[in-house]
Amino acid sequence: MDFKGKSYYIYHNGALKDGGSYRRSVCIDYLHYNPDGTMKRVVMTSEGVQHIAG
Repeated sequence: MDFKGKSYYIYHNGALKDGGSYRRSVCIDYLHYNPDGTMKRVVMTSEGVQHIAG
């Protein structure tokens, strides 16, 4: 997804604790591109994207 000049990758993972068989969390990380336009490998983080006010 592109938003305000940045690209984001939205996915889900099974990191939620105590969720039983419903342990899915929604995650958002930055999506970066190589010089040839191909996508770089997305690195899943526990922090996600950081919002900077302004």
